[in-house]
Amino acid sequence: MNVFAVSAARKLVPRLGTATTRSATRHSRQRWASLRLQRSSILRATGVSAWKLRFSLPPTPTAGLSWPKLECPQWVVSRQAAERPQWVESGHSRPYRERMATAHLLFGYLGSGKTTLAKRLEVEHGAVRFTPDEWMARLFGDDPPEESFPEKAEAILELLEPLWTRCLSLGLDVVLDYGFWRRKERDEVRAIVERLGASACLYRLECPDDEARRRIDARNQADDHSLYIAPATYDALWRRFEPLDVDEAWLEADNRTVR
Repeated sequence: MNVFAVSAARKLVPRLGTATTRSATRHSRQRWASLRLQRSSILRATGVSAWKLRFSLPPTPTAGLSWPKLECPQWVVSRQAAERPQWVESGHSRPYRERMATAHLLFGYLGSGKTTLAKRLEVEHGAVRFTPDEWMARLFGDDPPEESFPEKAEAILELLEPLWTRCLSLGLDVVLDYGFWRRKERDEVRAIVERLGASACLYRLECPDDEARRRIDARNQADDHSLYIAPATYDALWRRFEPLDVDEAWLEADNRTVR
């Protein structure tokens, strides 16, 4: 604590003895209690401990004696206001971000560059990224059996939902690298985001078929815990892909830098 704060507090609080007087009236005792409370407020505001200033308790004033009112200096009031957190002023029980959290939803078919864009959005927005394919590959291998794949994929989505919804409720952006091939899936996630008081931003990624196949082939040969996608699988899954409807709002993603 600087010398100025100590000096100011010493001038404001009198040095008095420790004796007590039995003849004090109730009003005088209340007045002295108010004086002690004001002294404590200044000590807390300045950060100066009582033992450092060597204050001793003054005697209770006798009847007819009134202590001068101790005012808190303006510089202490200003410091208290400056150091008070914003969430205290608003009455909230915890800090919160004034900016609305955003869920970035990525729509696109295999090889369109969704995960590459998801990683970029993760960095640009300080978001938490959720890529189910990475979870699938780490939990069940890069080529899980076809007959059990739907069940495992559904289990992973159920596992991730409490995580990304909790992030949104805490004011954190999330990137959902899900693909969102079906309209029902998109509507359900947008409804959840709206209930949480966040906003949803849908990105559409498109890629020529031959370029998408080239990317998938390169990814199959890489050792980065990616799911293996056979050419026959690429053709078979196309039946599940539902293009965006005209009443859905989306942003056209620039995936020219995707490899």
